[in-house]
Amino acid sequence: MKRSHIALAVTAVALAFLALVLLLRDPHGDAPVRGPDAGEVDHKPADPTAQPSNGIDSGGVAPEGPGPTWDEIAQELARTRGASRPAELAPGACKEDSHCSDADGLLRCDAAAGTCKEPEICVADEDCLGARVCQRGTCLDEIPGCRARDCFPGHCDHGFGECEYNPCKSDKDCAGTRHCNLELGGECQDCLADGDCADGKLCKQGQCQRSDHCVGDGECPGDVDVCDRVSGKCVSPACKPDSNEPNNKPDTATPLAAGSPVAGELCPDTDESDYYVLDVTKGEGFVVSVSSDRNHAFLEIRVFNRDKEDIGRSGDWEHQGYMEAVVPRAATDGPYYVRVKFTQGIPTPYVIQWIPVSDGFCHDDPFEPNDKLEAAVEVTDGRAWDMKLCGRDDDWFVHEIKSGQEVEVRVEQRESSPMPVIELFDDRELRRISRDDSGDPKKSLVFKGTHVGNFFVRVSQDDPDAHSDYAIHFVPR
Repeated sequence: MKRSHIALAVTAVALAFLALVLLLRDPHGDAPVRGPDAGEVDHKPADPTAQPSNGIDSGGVAPEGPGPTWDEIAQELARTRGASRPAELAPGACKEDSHCSDADGLLRCDAAAGTCKEPEICVADEDCLGARVCQRGTCLDEIPGCRARDCFPGHCDHGFGECEYNPCKSDKDCAGTRHCNLELGGECQDCLADGDCADGKLCKQGQCQRSDHCVGDGECPGDVDVCDRVSGKCVSPACKPDSNEPNNKPDTATPLAAGSPVAGELCPDTDESDYYVLDVTKGEGFVVSVSSDRNHAFLEIRVFNRDKEDIGRSGDWEHQGYMEAVVPRAATDGPYYVRVKFTQGIPTPYVIQWIPVSDGFCHDDPFEPNDKLEAAVEVTDGRAWDMKLCGRDDDWFVHEIKSGQEVEVRVEQRESSPMPVIELFDDRELRRISRDDSGDPKKSLVFKGTHVGNFFVRVSQDDPDAHSDYAIHFVPR
């Protein structure tokens, strides 16, 4: 079933439910059954004697009986999350942080000025005011063409202003005049043959270059010469230790003050890693950015907690000259460590900085907004990683099913984030047929289709201060 058809079907179901609320309201005015959290609806199984086992409701097929009342369903459809801007405030005006960022992003309220303020380092477009966009960690005026969120699951090529999708299947998946190299497993490149290049240039490793212009170390003679991708010349690397040395191990890490950029340099063979230590308090979020001369080298950064566990990473694999690692909320007090590592290229100067975010932050995942039933989304390839629940958030999904078919829904906790709750609903009466609110980091529920149609999944959490990272997977059985 196409996404557009599913969206129309979901909308029709939602509207039908809302209309029937008025027609089928319980004449006795019975109040819906409330759960342990004030104001939350608890859809009980039809059998009042049924007891959940290990936090999981029994079932897999919709139980016989009336299920939730229409009043309860109406409340379910109207359930909303997050703060909203008061009507009296103009765009960009604020009295508190929640007026600036619906998704708990990095925008903050400058209480003295009464206006929203952009962060020193942005991570996504939602961290910027109005139509401004986040590029290389800086909020800029909107640029022509695509934006990052327009291209999921691909990326926006800002040179052409078009979306690009890797792995590609044809040139149509590549931006502008780029070509799809199927021999490399579907990688978009500037050229595949010399005929794709103008001005007498040659196609070398997917790039149009002059005949005397190197693009890789393999074109350089000797064992020590490497290719400077900026100048296109073979050079012998020369490097002097920077003023932060020795900082090649966590025990000798350089202290890095928040908001204060520090210059460093990585040397091949002799200085492949630099460590920095950050003073972070439990509950804070933080962003680490590294900028360098693009095309000189491959760099990567990793973030470690005080137990030396890897909790965040980033790599400049597309030679953008910029990368950032994001930790939405620190699970413990510091110290936290950042490693900048040289992986390939020539001696590389860089600048590193970080900013803390009080109370942490949480960005929308690419499927938002899907926090209501009528906005449920389909996971086209059956699996979605890096999903997020920000505060009191719901994520709704819809999945097509055939009569007699069984589909297993798996939700897996990511990192050490709080455990989300998973629920399954049928599409005819929107009755909840199963629920797992256990503490198991890997949850699994099975839906058995009784007709050709769809079923719905809600992943949720009720802690307003919690940020959950998870993956969801639909597995036919």
